[in-house]
Amino acid sequence: MRSASVADIPAMVRILAQAFETDPHVAWFIGNPEDPAKALRRRQALERLLCHHAVSCGQAYLSDDGRAAALWQKSGRKPRGVGYRLANLGYFWRCGLSATLRSIAGEGEAIKRLPAGPYSFLWTIGVTAEARGRGQFRELMSPILEEADSDFVPAFLETTVPRNVSIYEHYGFTVVERYRYRGGPEVAFMRRDPGTAPIGLDTRHEGTNCE
Repeated sequence: MRSASVADIPAMVRILAQAFETDPHVAWFIGNPEDPAKALRRRQALERLLCHHAVSCGQAYLSDDGRAAALWQKSGRKPRGVGYRLANLGYFWRCGLSATLRSIAGEGEAIKRLPAGPYSFLWTIGVTAEARGRGQFRELMSPILEEADSDFVPAFLETTVPRNVSIYEHYGFTVVERYRYRGGPEVAFMRRDPGTAPIGLDTRHEGTNCE
């Protein structure tokens, strides 16, 4: 695993747009257009915005083989920079006002559930189809969780794919709340306390949504 830079954003967008092709939360965010080409462009616009967000906060990571990406955010770090502002405009232009308002509201739902004190939050993690089952997911998750343990801070994430809940439970996360916002898919909000040991890891999974 290595930290990602602005130069890595196109590769990360490709990875995440593919990993989230059938994700219900992403489809809800972007308005779920029927045209596959339009849906791809909208997913790319969303993932580009998330990548600029994480890179500007110093919390974007790539697997060593460049086939998996993870976007985290630590408490106290705010997105910044021209690239991030342009990505916001690009998302608005590509996806429209309704999708932009849903994204803002969805982000707010996550933020209001986070603690006032220090934490790490997983925005999203995805693996390309050809690389699934080869340990890239673990490669990206484990070092960040070890860092959270070292700093003694909890980690949080969201997922709307039921089978992903058990994957995150292997890493010590537990569901603390389930909610549904404005007709969107049910969201499982999960927490992992520092020092929670992983159990029986299984790398057979697909790209997963954690926004």
